[in-house]
Amino acid sequence: MRELNQPELEGLIKFNKGAVALFFYTPFCGTCKMASKMLEITLEAIPEAIMYKCNVNRVPDIIQQWEISSVPCIVLLQGAKVEQKIYAMQSVADLYTLLKSNTPEKRES
Repeated sequence: MRELNQPELEGLIKFNKGAVALFFYTPFCGTCKMASKMLEITLEAIPEAIMYKCNVNRVPDIIQQWEISSVPCIVLLQGAKVEQKIYAMQSVADLYTLLKSNTPEKRES
């Protein structure tokens, strides 16, 4: 997962046409670290999934605009529209199902 800063995230939102997942976290959050490891495993199994990560401390305008209430949080975008916010990351299997249903080829069909 590549990290995005505020300008990069704003550009992605402005120009995004497809399905993208964003992982919001804070560096010292233990639950965020565990979720990040589960996401890395999940993304190995779904190479076509598009996911970026964002430190909430570096993207405060988006956090406020999208009303992200806690971390970790996965935001699923379709174009510039927030489709879903996920706060509970239970298992790799759950994340796999979630991200597989949000891959570009699945969303366009």
